[in-house]
Amino acid sequence: HILQALNAYRVEAIVRVPDHGRHMIEACLDFGAAGILAPKVDDEAEARAIADACRYPPDGTRSVNCIRASSYYTNAGPYIRGANRRVLCLVQIESAAGVSNSGAIASVPGVEGLFVGPGDLAASYGQIGVVSGARMAAARQAVAAACTAHGKIPGIFAHDAASARLYASEGFRMIAVGNDVKFLADGMASALRAAAAP
Repeated sequence: HILQALNAYRVEAIVRVPDHGRHMIEACLDFGAAGILAPKVDDEAEARAIADACRYPPDGTRSVNCIRASSYYTNAGPYIRGANRRVLCLVQIESAAGVSNSGAIASVPGVEGLFVGPGDLAASYGQIGVVSGARMAAARQAVAAACTAHGKIPGIFAHDAASARLYASEGFRMIAVGNDVKFLADGMASALRAAAAP
């Protein structure tokens, strides 16, 4: 329903799928998502399978069932012919293994970007809840360098505006700042503080 509502506006939706399952990836694209973000990609083989699920033959093995994406089949031909060029396949780097293999992951044709998930990455390094420090900085540098070397988009989640500025200075070009729950909680806390002020 969200994808359907967004069709009325000049905005493209990227869906973070829950896992690497091709059926979910295909379903999201068929419903009209402009691309997908796949979590916890640790190696080249996983990245290839995800990219494969995003593309029609001969570039991949996506099934042909483009429901909303083709305006309920009223625009199926043009959609199918152009989908392989337009669909965005992004993979999340959220482990030490993912960072170590970031060069190989970034080299996969059809993967357009690597997106760092600091929370899970920090946990992978044994510092759960601490997304800063030298080890995390080195990991970010490795992923950004892999993206630069292969012409891919470096992305990352930022918990706050200060982190977003830091990541931008490090070369990240796709930065998610906060999330809906955090914005709601921050807004409520701010309103309560203002209401309690003398």
